[in-house]
Amino acid sequence: MKKYTSIILLICSLHFLAAQYSSVDVLRDWKFSNYDHGAAFQENFNDADWKHVIVPHDWAVKEDFNFTHDIQLTMVIQDGETTPKYRTGRTEDF
Repeated sequence: MKKYTSIILLICSLHFLAAQYSSVDVLRDWKFSNYDHGAAFQENFNDADWKHVIVPHDWAVKEDFNFTHDIQLTMVIQDGETTPKYRTGRTEDF
């Protein structure tokens, strides 16, 4: 019985240690533009003026705050709101 308890404890410990490991893949040699060029999918598209970035990348950190880009008309139903309100903050839908 003591042997089985030790084995179970060992397995649980190894599982716990393995669950603590995480990694983030860093992708290099990517280019970024916060403008919708429409034809960027084309094979011969000229992306020479795009910024070189390492992914993951957050464009909002590098840019200045711009009220017109950052404003959202939203309603938080979970907070009991019944009418939308204007809010500002960064989004990825630029």
